[in-house]
Amino acid sequence: MGMSRVINTIFFDFLFVCMTGLYGQESIMLTERPVRVVGMGAIIDNNTADARKIALRDAQRNAVEQILGTFVRSETKIENYQLLEDKIFSRAEGFIESFTVEEEGVEGTSYRVVIRAMIKVETLKDELRAIGIMLEEMGFPRIMLIVDETVKKNGEETVVDHPTLSAEIENGLLKKGFILVAKDYSDQLRRQERELMAEVIASDQKAAEMALSYGAEVVVVGTNTIDYFGVQNLFHQSDATASIRAIIASTAQVVANVQEQKRGGSDRAENSYIEASKKVGSVIVDNLIERVIQNWRQVEKRGTHFVVKLYGITSYRKQGMAFIQILKEIPDVSNVQQRSFGGGRLEVDLRYHNDLNALMAGIWQQMEGKSEFDTVDQREAIGNNLIFEFIK
Repeated sequence: MGMSRVINTIFFDFLFVCMTGLYGQESIMLTERPVRVVGMGAIIDNNTADARKIALRDAQRNAVEQILGTFVRSETKIENYQLLEDKIFSRAEGFIESFTVEEEGVEGTSYRVVIRAMIKVETLKDELRAIGIMLEEMGFPRIMLIVDETVKKNGEETVVDHPTLSAEIENGLLKKGFILVAKDYSDQLRRQERELMAEVIASDQKAAEMALSYGAEVVVVGTNTIDYFGVQNLFHQSDATASIRAIIASTAQVVANVQEQKRGGSDRAENSYIEASKKVGSVIVDNLIERVIQNWRQVEKRGTHFVVKLYGITSYRKQGMAFIQILKEIPDVSNVQQRSFGGGRLEVDLRYHNDLNALMAGIWQQMEGKSEFDTVDQREAIGNNLIFEFIK
């Protein structure tokens, strides 16, 4: 066993035990979470008392921001900075159950404090849900989008060159923080593999299987058929009729099924297609995202989503399958599912009712004494991703 692995095991065992003993495991996981942060306040006119107050407010803000970062992507924070400033940071003390000052004093022209704060996680999450910028602790679900858009004109049905509804759905998902995968392949299906695309759209199971093969957790499939009626009242008129479903890739469960029809008119036939599709999209996008997010909130009760990766595998049967079994045996782990395997790399999705450090400690504990994992070491721990590899 490598020395770094021994140190990691001892440290995370100690950290886990201490956190459980001091604060109670249940409260850390579900209702409260401790953080240790620094706050700074500028000293003006030698007024250290006011500087200390500013430093404490800064520390409280930093404490809340640190926990918020586990629920909201950095891009989302930037895009919604003013909203977060008004609703979260400006009243950071409302999300703090208690805090203690561990260090404080003058540092140059500033007053510096170090606090340990207990954050009211559920209160923070409720506020994030209320302002609509939180997708739970899902690891920001990956979505594959497969929508076929055609136009019927003069008795012929052709593929739409620039699919408007697909673009509307895509933009709506991205604004909410979803991650889209395999867009190029979806375009290829639409243009070159029409029969396969029709099969995938018609079958929930096939759609789910395709999504899994591209690492997506949800697949959005459906059709948008545009009927052109010609010129009426000096405008070209078209109806867009859309039927869209959202499917969980791991179970093939349909969590959203939305149908809508709208008419659009314009001075050109092509523009009437776009106008009708945009009207449909404005209705479908909101309904679709609302239902998908409702599903995420139900899934959250089963734990936080993590991705665990193991590189350098030489035998799937001896190492890959054994690693999956190790993950299944960790207390509070559920929904262990292999995402992919190839080139000596195994990726596994799971849900866990604790944080990244506790999961890491649990993996090391389960590996202990198993000779086939003696040369495994940790490579990275980023966000909700843990990466291990066999060291040669």
